[in-house]
Amino acid sequence: MKSKKKTRSIYWKLIGISCAFLVFLPIIVIYILLYTYDLKNLKPHISRIVENATGRELAIGGDIRLQISLSPQIIVEDIALKNAQWGSSQNMIQAKQLKLQVALVPLLSKQIIVKRLVITEPNILLETDENGQSNFSFEKQTSSAVEEIKEKRDWPVFGSKKIIVENGQFTYNDLRNNETYSAKINRLTVMGKDLGEPITLTLRGLYNEQPISIEGTLGPLTALSDPAEKFQFDILIKADGNSMSLDGSIQDIASIHGIAFDFTSTINNPSIIEKLARQTFPIKAPFKISGNFTVSDPDMYEIPSFSFASQGIAFDGTIALNVKGKRPTIKAVIAASKLNLTSFMPDSPPSPMKHEPDEAEQKTSRVFSESPLGAKQFNTVDMDVQLSAASVQLPGVIFHNLSSTIRLTSGHLNIDNFKADMGTGKLDGYFHLYPSDTLWSVDTAMKIDQLPLHLLIPAKQVTDSCEGNIDMLFSLSGRGKSIAQLMASLDGDMGLSMCNGTIATKYIDLLGADFSTSLVNMLNPFQKKTDHTEVNCFVCILNINNGIAHTKVLVLDTGRTLTFGRGYADLTSEKLDISLKTVPKEGLGIDKIGKISISLSELSKPVKITGTLASPALTIDLTQTAITLSKVAGGV
Repeated sequence: MKSKKKTRSIYWKLIGISCAFLVFLPIIVIYILLYTYDLKNLKPHISRIVENATGRELAIGGDIRLQISLSPQIIVEDIALKNAQWGSSQNMIQAKQLKLQVALVPLLSKQIIVKRLVITEPNILLETDENGQSNFSFEKQTSSAVEEIKEKRDWPVFGSKKIIVENGQFTYNDLRNNETYSAKINRLTVMGKDLGEPITLTLRGLYNEQPISIEGTLGPLTALSDPAEKFQFDILIKADGNSMSLDGSIQDIASIHGIAFDFTSTINNPSIIEKLARQTFPIKAPFKISGNFTVSDPDMYEIPSFSFASQGIAFDGTIALNVKGKRPTIKAVIAASKLNLTSFMPDSPPSPMKHEPDEAEQKTSRVFSESPLGAKQFNTVDMDVQLSAASVQLPGVIFHNLSSTIRLTSGHLNIDNFKADMGTGKLDGYFHLYPSDTLWSVDTAMKIDQLPLHLLIPAKQVTDSCEGNIDMLFSLSGRGKSIAQLMASLDGDMGLSMCNGTIATKYIDLLGADFSTSLVNMLNPFQKKTDHTEVNCFVCILNINNGIAHTKVLVLDTGRTLTFGRGYADLTSEKLDISLKTVPKEGLGIDKIGKISISLSELSKPVKITGTLASPALTIDLTQTAITLSKVAGGV
């Protein structure tokens, strides 16, 4: 009985040992194979695979060795993939070391399934040539060559489930525009179940020395080399409290073709954009922008719809960018509910301390600048923008129901069909500018109906109000390489009229204390102290010929007086020569003469506006004074 139990025990032990042997036998075999397999033989096979797939040579300068452990690692050192022949550098991809942690069982069938891949100090170079071709556009193999490769392939099959990149460098060179962008990768982790499945991505790095993080899903990775398969992505980018999400796909990443994605960006600190782009960014307030982006071919980028919102700003529209040709071309349709652009402008610099100008400064003081005008900023891009806005606010000016077509073509700026409301007034006109480095040409016209006078006065300088509506019509053209020269060559006509209004005396004070006092006394001699000057009617028509503006009509009716004027303004020298004659409506020789508080000396002072546009002055017109005195004496 005991012998039978002993025999049975030995039997089960043998079975256990046999099972254990069968379990560990493959592992033992694998380790034997790993020790006996010469991994150096993989180098030419790997290089051949890559070269047949890309048309580029892969060089492995270091060893391929195996590190035996419970999770064996294959270590490959000093890897370099050749760049395109036109590239700026010999290699497009380099890496100091690759560590591949492989699965054991697939090794029996010559499949190297990488459970973990660590790439140390990679250097990736992406470039586009002068025609926009990418160095990631690899040569295609012929069908016969591919079949030959398949028949002779006896090297292991690779795959990976986790990739880690440490201390990497990414560089993008745009050889067409001579621009270079670079980013540092502190750590990049990519994880996936299989090559044919999407992967998760986590990145921490620097762009233009600014910390940035990216996380999301990408893939599958096989789509990077197969234009027939879409490369999907859903990622979130964060930098200094700002974020951007991208969700879409790329059909062919090598040729930058078939890109379509939705984007949403929340920028709480716009200064980060200047740090990343290393360029001035005009938007200073926090903003949010969202929409979708498509690339049908490498030269055409479109935003079929987008919306933008910030402090006092809300608009949406479409944008298309074509980078083919000498200059990029932008076409856009923008519709805004409100555009308060004052919040986007930097604070005004402090005003310099006022000082009394000396005689030399007075002689050289000019309104129109003589500084040469440049045209470089007009030749960087062509543009066609259809703009409409319910409200547009600029410093001191508010437009309503604004619409216009803005075109910039070959450096020529045309603003056509400009229509807008200012208060109860309506504006309708155009502005054409043809700049060059040697000469600017301007052609503009505007019709203004019933524009409230107070909208033209700087609100910060005075507090009193003005009443009355202005009608204006002008058509002007000029040529020159500075504002002064443009004004000196000005041709055209200008007309202005206003009825039933008042002008605050403080507004006239803006012309200068002495000048305004004399002007108020002349316009309203019967009331020495007044806050306002009534205007029953004012009409001024100017004919401008080669920078000389002659008065065709100049009449001012203030209720008590009629003022007539004639003369000219020389826009070249900025000198003024305008004679003004004021006639009291309750004149001498009528029954109520005793009630008029005006002396013969005051009535005998017809004046002239002289000086310059920068420093106008009122002087006595001696010729007209003598005529007036003789008429007064005869009337008495």
